[in-house]
Amino acid sequence: MCAFESRLGREQEPDGPDAVEDIQMTRADRADFHGVLANIYSTVARADLILDAIEFPPLRRPSFTDTAESAWNDIFREINNGIVQAGYRGLLEHALRVYGNNPHLQRLRDRYLRPSPRPAPAPEAQEPQEPEEPARAAPPETCHVIFRADNENDRAAARDLLEAAGLAPAEVWSTPSAVSFRVGSADSTMIRRILDHTDFGWTVVPPGIPDYLLRQLFIEGPDGRQFRIVDAPAQQTVGHVAAEVVGAYGQNFPGGKRPTVIDHVNPDGSGRRLNPDGTLHEEGVHDGDRLRVGFHATAAAVNPVDREDALFRVKNQVLDYAAAHPDFRVEANSLLAPTEYRLEFEQPSFGPPEVPGGEPVDIGFHVVVIMLGPEFPVVAPQVFWMTPFFHPNVWPNYDSPRMRENKSAAGLVCLGALDESYESSLDFGTLCAMLREIAAYRNYSVWKDDGSVDFFDGDAARWAELAGGPRIARIGGTPSHARLQRKGSYINVIEQA
Repeated sequence: MCAFESRLGREQEPDGPDAVEDIQMTRADRADFHGVLANIYSTVARADLILDAIEFPPLRRPSFTDTAESAWNDIFREINNGIVQAGYRGLLEHALRVYGNNPHLQRLRDRYLRPSPRPAPAPEAQEPQEPEEPARAAPPETCHVIFRADNENDRAAARDLLEAAGLAPAEVWSTPSAVSFRVGSADSTMIRRILDHTDFGWTVVPPGIPDYLLRQLFIEGPDGRQFRIVDAPAQQTVGHVAAEVVGAYGQNFPGGKRPTVIDHVNPDGSGRRLNPDGTLHEEGVHDGDRLRVGFHATAAAVNPVDREDALFRVKNQVLDYAAAHPDFRVEANSLLAPTEYRLEFEQPSFGPPEVPGGEPVDIGFHVVVIMLGPEFPVVAPQVFWMTPFFHPNVWPNYDSPRMRENKSAAGLVCLGALDESYESSLDFGTLCAMLREIAAYRNYSVWKDDGSVDFFDGDAARWAELAGGPRIARIGGTPSHARLQRKGSYINVIEQA
C-alpha cells in the first residue's frame, strides 16, 4: 500500500442501517464511468491512488499488464462482489476531487451524488426545549497550493515546506505527478512570496476558486508539432502554458523569444483566441480540448509613416555614434532610409576554440549586421555577428552541432534591448554601444530571474560561468556571478505526441 494511503484513505464506514449506500448506476452509465476511469487511471501507479482512497485491498488489484480497460473490468467485478463498501460512490467522489471539470464525471455527479429531497416529517408533539445555540459559521475558505511532485519524497518535502512556514497543510488530492494542499491562509500574495524562491514548481489556487486538474490537453506548437500536457492544473494561466510549449522546443529554438498567442481549436478547425492572463478555468478550457500556440503577428500594426520616421531616426542615431567613435565604421544599404547596417569595430574578445572543448582564442576585430525588418519599429531589429564569435548570447556562427542545427540563425544576437525589454523607442546609438559591451563581455546573461536558461551558445555559457572569469576580467569584462534562482511556476508534464 502506498505510503500516503493513510492521508487519502476513507474512514471505515460502519455496518448496519447507517452505512453509506453505494450508488446504483444504469448499465450505460457504468460503461461510461468505466471508460473514464480507464482513460484517467491507466497505469498501476495512477490506479493505486484512487484504489488506496477507497481502501481496495492491494492483493486483489489487477496488474495492468493487459489493457487498462481489462484491469478496470476486474476492479468493477470485485466491487460488484462487495470487496469494498460503496465502491462506486467512493471512486466517483475521489475522481471528482481531482478532475472535477471532467464533463463525464460531472454528469455522473449530477445524476447520482446530488442529494434527493426528503419528504417533510410528520409533526410531532412539541415539548419544551432548551434554546438552541446559534449555528456556527462555516470556516473561511483558504488557499490551495499545487506542487509538481513526482514521488513521495517530493510530496513530503512540499508538506514540510508549508509546515515550516506555519501554513498547516492538509492534503486534498495527489496524482503521480502532483499534489494539492489546503493551507491555513487566504492571503495568496503572502503564500506566493514564501514559495517564490523555492526549488518546487507550484501554483496557488485562491480561496473559493476550483482546485482541479485537466487530465490531458492536446496542443499544436508554432511549427505544427503536436504535444500533450498531462494533469494540468486548471488555475495556471494560458500564457504560462504557451510559454512551456515553446520551451519544450529547447533552449536553441530561435523563435522562442517572440510573443506568443494561444487559440482554443473548435471542432471545425477554427480558433478562439484566449486571454494569456486568464487561467485555463476562466478561459473555458476543458479536459481533452485542443489548443494551438503561435507567434504574435504584428505586421499590420506598422503605420508606413511611423516606419519611415523610425528609419530616419535610426540612421541619424547610428551616424552620430560613429562620428563620436572614429574606430567605429558604418556601411548601409541606402543613403536615404537604410534597413540594413554593417558595423565594423575593434574590441578585445574571444573567438571559438580551435578544437571542441578547448579554450577560446583571442580576437579583436568584429563585423556586425543590423537588419530592420518590415515590422520594425513594432518588432525588434535582428542583429547578426558576422565574424566568428564565442559568446553566450550569440547563436554559434562557427562550425558546431548547434550551428549545423539551424544555419539561418548563425550569429543571431538575443539579449536585453533585443529581447523581452525591447521598446520601439530604442536609441540605436545605445544599441551600438551595447554591441561593443557584448564583445567586451560586459553585457551577457546566462540565467533569467525565473531560473530558465538565457543563452544561445551553451559551450560559451559554460565557459563564462566555470572557467572564463580571469580571462574575461583581463579584457575589462565582468565575470559571471549569476546562479540559478528558480521563481515559482508550475512545471507541466509535456509529452510530444
